[in-house]
Amino acid sequence: MRRTGRSTDAERLAQSFTTLTTLVSFISRGSRHVPYRDSKLTYLLKDCLAVGKPTVLLTTVSPAVQEYQITLSAVKYAVRTKFQADASEKVW
Repeated sequence: MRRTGRSTDAERLAQSFTTLTTLVSFISRGSRHVPYRDSKLTYLLKDCLAVGKPTVLLTTVSPAVQEYQITLSAVKYAVRTKFQADASEKVW
């Protein structure tokens, strides 16, 4: 089965968000090494995600029934990231 450009982009985006989650986890644990270069997204955001910098995560949700799974995943990601960020404030 041949992959379309759209599915490849979606996979890359999903991988970037996974890497971002890992990065937030490293920051929240107070790790000395933070893998900013593991994806283009985290590399571009490295100055914004530095410890002690105020950061905002906006999550888009949809009321449409057919978008339920995507909305649920987005909200779960935002909540998980917020808890990790709250933990990092206690470390620093």
